[in-house]
Amino acid sequence: MSISPADGGFKNRHNAFTPDDFVARGQNKPHQVWIQDGKQRVACATEDFITGLTYGLDAALGAEEARATLYACGREWGRREAVRLAERMRQEYGGGKLALAQMNRGFVLETWWWPLRAMGFGVCRVNETHRPARGLTQVSLRNSMVARSMEQLGRPVCHLPAGFFAGFFATLDATPDEQIAAVEVECYAMGHDCCQFLVGAPADMALAEAWRKKGDTVDEIIARLLVMSEQPA
Repeated sequence: MSISPADGGFKNRHNAFTPDDFVARGQNKPHQVWIQDGKQRVACATEDFITGLTYGLDAALGAEEARATLYACGREWGRREAVRLAERMRQEYGGGKLALAQMNRGFVLETWWWPLRAMGFGVCRVNETHRPARGLTQVSLRNSMVARSMEQLGRPVCHLPAGFFAGFFATLDATPDEQIAAVEVECYAMGHDCCQFLVGAPADMALAEAWRKKGDTVDEIIARLLVMSEQPA
């Protein structure tokens, strides 16, 4: 369904930036300033904070529990981000008359990511070519401040973004949480030049993780999953 620029918008504007929309000051305390995106408050973090948080959780909880904690936090963040995006886009484009499912998918995803890119989360590319055949989404993330802040560890470290993508796409597509998971299969911390995530059925993500540990690339993992789709049940 087409989007009419004559409908909706915030303050009679579309895709516009003004300081009042993204910069807030404390009431009666003008020296207190913070960045906001919609109703979300944004915190600026240094590389030392990112590495300290990651290593601190590893030390306090153990690697697997730290991974699960970051993934769960990311998943809730992704869920809230999808809800926020849906509310904003319904008003921004179409005056509340259209749901996200009625809008162009590529346009929705581009509108979703550009504020996150501006905040330093990297350049994101979403490939949904294999959704019809396998329910599989590939997400490529370059210049991720989380991964590039970490040293070479030989394993994925972007558990928060992995959870974020799982929560976001589950909510965006109105899919029950137990039917969607995400896994990082390539990472800067593993020596790759890009972070690669797969989002899909939990059973497929478990296979992807196992194949990743054996050294398979993201392309090899996707190919193996697609071969399974072609095999008779």
